[in-house]
Amino acid sequence: MNSFKKALFIDHEYGMSGATVSLGYLLEAFRKKGISTYVLTPKGIQEQALFLSAGAECISSLFFGRNVLRLYLHFIDASPTLGFKGIVFVIKEFLKVLCGIWVVGKAILKIRPDLVYTNEYVSIQASIAGKLLCTPAAVHIRSRFVEGNFGLRRMLLSYAIAMCNDLVVAITEFEARQITRYVGKNPKIHVVGEFLDDKNFNQAEGPGEEKTQWGFPEKCRIVIMLGGIFSIKGTLDFIKAAEIVVERYGDVFFAVAGPQYHGQDDPYFIKCQELAASPRLKGRFTFLGVTKNNLSLIRCCDVLVSPNTKTHFSRPIIEAWACGKPVVATATEHTRILVEHGINGLIVDIGDCSGMADAIVRLLSDEALSRELGENGHAKARREFGSGENTRRIIDLCSEVVSRKAGSRTRNL
Repeated sequence: MNSFKKALFIDHEYGMSGATVSLGYLLEAFRKKGISTYVLTPKGIQEQALFLSAGAECISSLFFGRNVLRLYLHFIDASPTLGFKGIVFVIKEFLKVLCGIWVVGKAILKIRPDLVYTNEYVSIQASIAGKLLCTPAAVHIRSRFVEGNFGLRRMLLSYAIAMCNDLVVAITEFEARQITRYVGKNPKIHVVGEFLDDKNFNQAEGPGEEKTQWGFPEKCRIVIMLGGIFSIKGTLDFIKAAEIVVERYGDVFFAVAGPQYHGQDDPYFIKCQELAASPRLKGRFTFLGVTKNNLSLIRCCDVLVSPNTKTHFSRPIIEAWACGKPVVATATEHTRILVEHGINGLIVDIGDCSGMADAIVRLLSDEALSRELGENGHAKARREFGSGENTRRIIDLCSEVVSRKAGSRTRNL
């Protein structure tokens, strides 16, 4: 008899990042297995649409209007830990831990799930709540841990993840090593790649039609970057490379899609806006902001660029591969794990705007090479990131945990 009937998922963010997209795939896969799914989320009704369409029931995680299930433990988080500001910050984080345990604990007692699944480690309170209430817990490690001054938070986080979870799913070996460097090899930790499904591989709509939808010039080649305006995403480097490309290649148009991570007065944001508005890029460059259909955008591009300046998994690369598009990516550790230079993409040095421009021009000028890299990327995407196989592995691992816990409880009665 199947003892796995209900799962409570913990969503940590307001927006629609890659982690949210991946959670949608998991919810769909669990539903197909006949497992009822619930999502504790700070998202509003509109942003919950992805979860609701996957058959999940959404419950607000807000605590007096605040998102207490998002600790500042992500590598992009710059937070004080020294002096008076540091003390205040630590107190606030500790209170969020307590409030988060309370919020998740209430949901566990109400739903009585067979498993608590935390979609990202920044909601470690959920795993602690599961541990305290004797509910099996799993966590997904999708990104790098916070840097910090002394590494204390990374160490404590690693031990908390290992102690409070029955299953840890890391998207690459890099993410797994963040924990094993402190706790050693652990049978709880499994590496399972990200997810792509039929929607990603479907290329039914023609590029020409989609160019029109996005307002791109029909006769221009399209080069895009997904990631918004943020220094770690390398937006400024992408714009500088675009300036070089337009001088060397005629009909080309550049677009950046994604959020603006900082305010209008942020120096990096101002610099990006000024450079993109330069005479050289006039009529050749646009910021699209947050888009609801990145797949449509990818399908109509000729080259996708991932100009990251700090290493982290780049979901747009595998999404571009699924559409058979060639990619240019900077030589971060994640890129070197993911991309084979000259086989399924071109790798350039971090911050090398001239080299990035050379790679873009090379792909725009050599259709045979572009097609070959895109086809090889497509094959790798199907082989390593098919959602059917990867979500099945995760569900099987979760089912083992639930069955093991159920068996342990039975023996103790």
